[in-house]
Amino acid sequence: MPTDRVTLTNFTEDAFKKDPKSRKKKPKPSLVVHRLRIKYAAIKHRCYVKTSKHYKSCGGKGIQLYKPWLEDRQKFVDWAIKAGYILGQALVRKDATKDFTPDNCYFK
Repeated sequence: MPTDRVTLTNFTEDAFKKDPKSRKKKPKPSLVVHRLRIKYAAIKHRCYVKTSKHYKSCGGKGIQLYKPWLEDRQKFVDWAIKAGYILGQALVRKDATKDFTPDNCYFK
């Protein structure tokens, strides 16, 4: 009989207990945060990916994403929530010739 097989006599109660740390999962983001992350990705795509069909109207004109937002997506999400984002609203630039910055953007 192989010795590497586990028999019932080898089990203890502790073998069935799970480590509480292994059960902890990251909390799921709310739907609002999820949608804002999608908006962030879309803006970043149209500003920096030359193969984007919207690159010509943004990145092709030199329009960029606000540097702190570019470096940290969470800063964009935090700003959007403070700015009053509600599901379904679009991010609009006040001046379409300027970058995506907190001073130039609002939700409509």
